[in-house]
Amino acid sequence: MDNLAMERKLDSGEAVDLAPYRCKDAAGMYQIPQDKWKEIEQCDLCDAEREWWIWSVGRCDETWRFEQGNNLLMLVVKGTILASTSSVLYQHPNFKCLWLR
Repeated sequence: MDNLAMERKLDSGEAVDLAPYRCKDAAGMYQIPQDKWKEIEQCDLCDAEREWWIWSVGRCDETWRFEQGNNLLMLVVKGTILASTSSVLYQHPNFKCLWLR
């Protein structure tokens, strides 16, 4: 791993790898199960495979169509927790921000 700070935090348990929760069709987005969120909300979050830090986490307040152009990438239902490698979930109108790096 090139990112030594990430490696150190993962090894010490200060960071959690969200790569297993990566959304297949939505680049930079991760769907976190509700029960998993309770375990990790105090940790730094990352995608260790890509060596990317997570910048925002939010809970969907109402069903939302995540689209790129005219393509539907995923349908996000109310209550879903998403994480992003950008700050997009910080002030998104359909999400309550739960965590911001």
